[in-house]
Amino acid sequence: QTLQPVAVNGSELQIPDPDQDLPEVTELSEGPGVAQQEAEAENNLQESRKKLDDQRAEEDEPKICTCGFEAKQEILPLVKMSPDLALADPPKRVFAVTRTGRGGKLA
Repeated sequence: QTLQPVAVNGSELQIPDPDQDLPEVTELSEGPGVAQQEAEAENNLQESRKKLDDQRAEEDEPKICTCGFEAKQEILPLVKMSPDLALADPPKRVFAVTRTGRGGKLA
């Protein structure tokens, strides 16, 4: 906040009057559906990660990063080679997805 004159596109904006009634602010609600979908997606991701960890333990393979960080570090430089995706920076959770591969094993 400032009481100094502010100009936008060459026009000076008026200083707001603190005594003036402000319009009522209404918050947008995501609704219970969105929160529930996010919780289900998070639970599914965690279950898949646990299954992958269990599968690797059964096969005496070392535990690996399943949060997506290491995958993002390896894949993103290849994605950024494309001129259209040079500024791409998706969140690491995009790389944390697990899927069932050949033979029913998680990958």
